[in-house]
Amino acid sequence: MTLASLALRLWRINFQSFWLDEAHTAFYINGQSPRVIFERFTRPGENGPVYYLLLLPWREVFGGGEASLRGFSVLAATLAVPVTWLALRRLVGTRDALVTTAFVAFAPYLTWYAQEAKMYALALLAGVTSLWLLMEAIHRGGIWRWVAYGMAALVSVYVHFFALLSISAHAVAAAVLTWPHRRRLGAAWMTIALVLTPVLAWQAIAIGRDVAGSGASMSSGHLTLTARIGILAYAYAMNVTPAPLPLVVFGSVTLAIVGTAVAVGPAVATIRGSGIAATWATGLPDAARGTLALAVLAWSPLIAHTVAMAALGAGLFADRYFVAIVPMIYGLASLALGAVTSRSIIAGAVLGAVVVIAAGRAAIYQVTVLVKDDFRRAMALHRGGKGERDAVVPIPQYLSYPVDYHSPPGLDVVIVDMEKPPVDYAAKFEGRTGVWIIANVPDRYLPLRDLNDWLVAHATLASDDTVTGGVTVKHWLLDGGCDAAPSPDGSWGPPTIERPCVEGLRSTPELLVVRP
Repeated sequence: MTLASLALRLWRINFQSFWLDEAHTAFYINGQSPRVIFERFTRPGENGPVYYLLLLPWREVFGGGEASLRGFSVLAATLAVPVTWLALRRLVGTRDALVTTAFVAFAPYLTWYAQEAKMYALALLAGVTSLWLLMEAIHRGGIWRWVAYGMAALVSVYVHFFALLSISAHAVAAAVLTWPHRRRLGAAWMTIALVLTPVLAWQAIAIGRDVAGSGASMSSGHLTLTARIGILAYAYAMNVTPAPLPLVVFGSVTLAIVGTAVAVGPAVATIRGSGIAATWATGLPDAARGTLALAVLAWSPLIAHTVAMAALGAGLFADRYFVAIVPMIYGLASLALGAVTSRSIIAGAVLGAVVVIAAGRAAIYQVTVLVKDDFRRAMALHRGGKGERDAVVPIPQYLSYPVDYHSPPGLDVVIVDMEKPPVDYAAKFEGRTGVWIIANVPDRYLPLRDLNDWLVAHATLASDDTVTGGVTVKHWLLDGGCDAAPSPDGSWGPPTIERPCVEGLRSTPELLVVRP
């Protein structure tokens, strides 16, 4: 499974264009020293420096291209396959651990992030590694095992700070797995406290400054709890594949609910048979402990996030932030598949076939259909039709990262400060023959409409293209620039794109395209 997973994740690894976040990665490690990166990403509120520190030597060996930078994520996601097996076999047994490992190896969601130059594949590996070491420390003891777990947990936090939710879940799972053996439970809680206390104190600065009270101003802050569950269910099941949303969400949520029922069932049966007092005194059977701990590891980070965001009045949410708990969700799905198969082999085979077909279709889709914002194509249009003195204006400003990545050195980028209107566009574009607008933002950036009005009054729209992801590419020819560096056939750019340059021609197109 590990080798097959590696082959799947290497297949067409550079098919999708580097989008905004991946271009950020290339920018952060370009010419940066480990000291600068460590200082930059150890400030409160940042994700953490570990991914970027590891990517520096990787880039020195393999280069900074799309395939090479994504290759680091492929390695991390591939290593997560056998580590998932090591972590889950102590919780749910051999059969369900193998099925869960198969999910981790071939699920389209994890394949997607295995092919992205961001820290999420490493966060997955750090998450399952810390869980595995926790299992080893609980079951085998030894100070050095607890030290190893504590170090792995701390590393996971410095990969992505949402690991704090998973480490907190470890404290609850440890109680389930060790009670009433208080010495082992004490060792677990002490180790977790040594990891969480200083990090939470350090992050409190950022929480108070950047998160508390942010509400809907943050991405997805307006989403209800039901909507968030639906997003997670669809993402973990099908990722980006177009499919009937209600059907996918219903199927994946049903698997998770059935799996949760199977996981907590033995514990409930024990309590009913022995009573709460007796169960509290003697603990649960090993099989009941493991599956109940799996349910805790899957759901408690989501519950803790919901409570924390409600208390803070914040909306910090994205499905990829919870990548470390994905193996636990898949573990619940494995329990559900096992429960169906134990009652009817035919029903289990049909359900398994549906899961395999759906996952296979989704995995193939995302390496054969362009989905990410295609800045590679956008800048190819620019290269095909640019004049010698054209300027490029990314909107919003942070699109300068992917624009720069997909452009030749020395690209003349003009940053329009959206926070400080009005802007003297005549001064900004003095000496230019044309202006290229590269944008991919929704209508909340329409305060820049004055730029469009200025261009309508002082320039001619030569081309207007939209590429994958809703990225718009508009080429405006400034008055007096009609004879600047035309193509041999008299057009501006490739023959397939009309780029008229007629004095007095005016149009009033929308500057920005609102994505559905």
